[in-house]
Amino acid sequence: MEKNSVIKPQNKWLEYFILILIYLLPFFLITGPFLSDLVLVICSLYFLFITFKFKLIKYYQNKYVYFFLLFYIYILIRSFFSEDIYLSLEHSLFFFRYLFFILSIIYFAKKYVNFKYYLTLSLTAAITIIVFDAYIQFFFGSNLIGIKTQGNHLLTGFFGSRELMGYYLARLMPLLLALVFLNEDLLKKHFNKYIFLLFNTIIVIFLSGDRTEFLISLMSIFLIVILINRFKKIRLIIMFSIFFSVVLLFTINSDYKYRYFDNIIENSIQNDSTYFLTWHHHAMMQSSIKMFLDNPLFGQGTKMYRELCGSDKFKYIISGRDVDDPRGHSCSTHPHSWYLELLAENGLIGFSFIFIIFLMIALNLLKHFISLSFYKKEKFDDARICLMITIFTSFIPFVPSLSFFNNWGAVILVLSISLYLNDKNMIKK
Repeated sequence: MEKNSVIKPQNKWLEYFILILIYLLPFFLITGPFLSDLVLVICSLYFLFITFKFKLIKYYQNKYVYFFLLFYIYILIRSFFSEDIYLSLEHSLFFFRYLFFILSIIYFAKKYVNFKYYLTLSLTAAITIIVFDAYIQFFFGSNLIGIKTQGNHLLTGFFGSRELMGYYLARLMPLLLALVFLNEDLLKKHFNKYIFLLFNTIIVIFLSGDRTEFLISLMSIFLIVILINRFKKIRLIIMFSIFFSVVLLFTINSDYKYRYFDNIIENSIQNDSTYFLTWHHHAMMQSSIKMFLDNPLFGQGTKMYRELCGSDKFKYIISGRDVDDPRGHSCSTHPHSWYLELLAENGLIGFSFIFIIFLMIALNLLKHFISLSFYKKEKFDDARICLMITIFTSFIPFVPSLSFFNNWGAVILVLSISLYLNDKNMIKK
């Protein structure tokens, strides 16, 4: 590891150990939330320690940190006024760790010149193994460690019953492309291999049966194709290759046609009624709106959706249909949408924070598109475009998602944000 050091730690091996943990993060994410969150906490504590020891005030003197702190202070205060303070604080109290994790990634990326290179290799290896293992599961019915396909031959790979393989690949694929663009040597020597990996990653996401993540991956590819400046011919070849491969898979396997078309229609149109995605999603949306309308400015408090929906008052429950369950289909740990979750739990104020992020990224992408299309000039380089697309697709309004406060999903998001802010040169020397 080469080091471009301004700060000399007392024990360089501690930093090397933390670096190795970060490089292993793509693999830890495969195992579940525990190890990935543990790495996040270790990085956060270390950066907090060196902040005081070496007075790293410059890392905090920027608008992004101020924006994060405003959001953190708001959700923390809101928790103290919720119906169950202790339950609400489970999510809000330690939310600050994401800030220190972001700053720690920026710190290591600036200090170690090979940081992005090793992270690229690690993420490449992790995605390659997942894709290869998924094909094994597709052709033989079970993967390398004996996990079988789910219903209708849908692939889950190493993620098993958690069914998060599509999410992992769709969210980290554009991040990998960004890292490759940041490493010119890898780009020149192995570009064709990365294109091949990209193509197979999209196919595996499709085979996973995860409709949301397949849509996200297609959107990512479409935006990459129209917004990056290099490899114009190859970009079009990729798009057509993916299109014809998916059409072929629909043709030879009716299970995928049912999953991606017939099942959606069956769930969204029932008994002459039309629902948002499915009856279950529609019911959760209605419960969220009820909570929001009861306190539109501040919401009910972080983590209160599960508590209030399942309470004895049944105030926010949308009754089930043809099921012997008085709580119906609207109750869950979260409403499966970041925007609905924040509107219900933190009101318009909490919602506005993430919507501002979405608008700012969308505006930057639009500016780049106009500049590239009409003036033939790049406003942003290809690496930053890929990083912005990674963040943009995570913040698309009302797309089904994990909880906004889900540890596992948050690690993936803040890793992308960290590299984006570092590439933006947030910290001045």
